Amino acid sequence: MMEPDRDNELAILQEVAKTLTSTLDLKEVLAKIMEIIAQTFKPEDWSLLMLDEERQELYFEVSVGSAAKKLKDLRMKLGEGIAGWVAKNGQPIYTADAYQDQRFAKWVDEQTGFRTRSVAAVPLISKGKVLGVIELLNADSVNGNHRQTQLLEALADFVAIA
Repeated sequence: MMEPDRDNELAILQEVAKTLTSTLDLKEVLAKIMEIIAQTFKPEDWSLLMLDEERQELYFEVSVGSAAKKLKDLRMKLGEGIAGWVAKNGQPIYTADAYQDQRFAKWVDEQTGFRTRSVAAVPLISKGKVLGVIELLNADSVNGNHRQTQLLEALADFVAIA
């Protein structure tokens, strides 16, 4: 995917802002923002994981792609896998080779039959608290591209506001 130019980035952010103000239905807002993220970054699979504070686990609130149905009931402990690390530490991770990253939870690929190459995972932070994680799998345009990572982090901020 070509890197979006500034006008395109602004149009993307404006579309997300309109979505936030167009409805009070949280699920509708999240679905629309995640659709925009999918169109912008073109990941093979992507998910919105939310933190269950009481159980200290992440669960898949939204998941799109070939492994989506298998992820629906899956939970990950806070700190487990790349998404768990991001949720625990409140810092994004961009890795071009997931299997070389010690934090990667290979068992998820084994359970779903999906083959993860790259991961872009950003925290959803509101009022200093991590609410969840957006995780894009095999979205090769994001890794190593500073403008793309900045845009993804800005979109994650919008999701956290929702």
